[in-house]
Amino acid sequence: AQAAGRTRRRKRSLVSAGVAALLVIGALWLARAPLLAWIALNVPRLTGTSIDQKIAFAETSDGVRIAYATSGSGPPLVFVLGWGTHLTEGMGSPLYDQSGFLSWHSREHRVARYDGRGFGETTYEREDGWSAVADAGAVLDAAGVEQAVVVASSMGGRTALDLILAQPNRVSGL
Repeated sequence: AQAAGRTRRRKRSLVSAGVAALLVIGALWLARAPLLAWIALNVPRLTGTSIDQKIAFAETSDGVRIAYATSGSGPPLVFVLGWGTHLTEGMGSPLYDQSGFLSWHSREHRVARYDGRGFGETTYEREDGWSAVADAGAVLDAAGVEQAVVVASSMGGRTALDLILAQPNRVSGL
C-alpha cells in the first residue's frame, strides 16, 4: 500500500512538473517578441564594445527636442536610422548597431545619430508641416556639422534621399 501511494505521488509530481514546464514554455512562446527584443537589446550590450558617446539635444523649428549622440573624431558621418531607435538602450543591439558599425566608424569619424520623433529621448509632437529632413537638418546644425557622409538604415533611407534633394550641399556622400 505504501509503495502504491509513493507511485501515485511520484506520478502526480511528474504531471505537475510537466504542466509547469508546459506553462513556462507557453508563456515564453506567447511573450517571444518582447523576450527576443530584450535579448537583442541587452546581450550584445553586455558582451560588446562600449562606445563613448556624448548626448545632446537639437531643437526643431516647431520646438521639438531631438536627442542626438556623437562619438569618435574625424570627418563627420551621420547615421540616419529607421524606426525604433534609442541612443542609450539600443547601444550594441544588432537591430541598431549591425556588426559593430558605431565602434568601427567612431575610430576614424565623428559619428552623429539621433532618435526620431517619439523614440528614445526625443518627444513626439507632430505639428502640421514637420519633416524628417528638417529634423535631420536641426541635428546637423546643433552638432556643428556643415557637410557629412550620410549612412541610412531601413526607413532612414527615405530621409537620407530627401536630405540630398533638399540640402545637397550638406551631403558629401551617401
